[in-house]
Amino acid sequence: MVKTLQIIFFVALGISIAADFLTTTRDHPVFWWHYVPGFDAVFGVVACLLLIKGSKALAKHWLQRREDYYD
Repeated sequence: MVKTLQIIFFVALGISIAADFLTTTRDHPVFWWHYVPGFDAVFGVVACLLLIKGSKALAKHWLQRREDYYD
């Protein structure tokens, strides 16, 4: 089950990055990252993964209590 979801995720990721490469129509780029095709897609995925990992780490170290907390 998990392997199937991972395969679906990476296929969808590849399709979205390929679509970003093919549909990039910037006539006059303003910033340096506008010159890099696919940068927006990769940046979005990396930012999403960092947000997930950061929130899990924050919850583990700050919100999670020991099992005998109320004893």
